[in-house]
Amino acid sequence: MKKYIFTLFAIALIISCRKESNIITYHNAEIINNTSHSVKITKYDSQDTIEIDSAQFYTFSYQVQGDAERNRGFFEGFGDSLRITYNDTLNVYHGSKRYNVARDARNALFYTHSQTQGEDIHYYKYTLTNTDFNEAVMIGDSL
Repeated sequence: MKKYIFTLFAIALIISCRKESNIITYHNAEIINNTSHSVKITKYDSQDTIEIDSAQFYTFSYQVQGDAERNRGFFEGFGDSLRITYNDTLNVYHGSKRYNVARDARNALFYTHSQTQGEDIHYYKYTLTNTDFNEAVMIGDSL
């Protein structure tokens, strides 16, 4: 029994002493506004805002150091929720505890994703649609 406990302790110690990965994963993103409305995207805890007019797009890139598998999400470090404002009059929150949106902009599942062969570069494309706007009308907060 003592050998069994010692073995478990040794395994736990080895796992907890793992060296942090030096892998750097590059992310390139494009958010396309295919709605007929102007859009502002703001992270929850900041005044940093992305503004995209109707039929326009916004691109940005960032990099993350660490486990490449863990880095396959999106808006990592951007905040725990996002506020999307349509026409400066209607807010909908992605990550709200009050309601769920059909296509959460924080979730990589709703992005078109591609990866460059043999490189840790991830490309994401998220398209806001009139369906997203109509959902915001149903569940969002008017200003």
